[in-house]
Amino acid sequence: MSQPQQQQATVDPTAVLQQLASMERYLNNLQKLIESVGNSLADARVARQALERLKQGPEGEVLVATDRTGNVLLKSRLSPEDPIVHLGLDVYAQIPLEKALEILSRREKAIEAQLNQLQKELADKAKEFQRLQQLAAALSQQAQQAQQAQGPGAAPAQG
Repeated sequence: MSQPQQQQATVDPTAVLQQLASMERYLNNLQKLIESVGNSLADARVARQALERLKQGPEGEVLVATDRTGNVLLKSRLSPEDPIVHLGLDVYAQIPLEKALEILSRREKAIEAQLNQLQKELADKAKEFQRLQQLAAALSQQAQQAQQAQGPGAAPAQG
């Protein structure tokens, strides 16, 4: 049996830099997605907690935000009626409180699982990005050493 031949792999520095830039954009988009999913998780928790408080007793007034940031709050009285819950795809249904809590708990768990998966992907891709940065730095150092080895009067290699 013959021994495998030793081949030195050549790496295109331009391709590495392009891959590094692409990975950086991907990581930024992934971070934005994680933030968005995190906001969805917070919204689901707030909705579930509000229904749990309603379950304890529907007396009194509450302040209802008209938007996510609370620019306008309206006073409202809680009603003992069954809540209207978003089921998805712009479908809402008035359902018993216990069923609404069950739906919101399942939604919260699903969003939490999605968030965990995205965070794991971010960690994996961040490691890959770090390896690419190290490769780019090594290639840059090799190029500088090669240029210094050519001497001060030598013309730079065209690539």
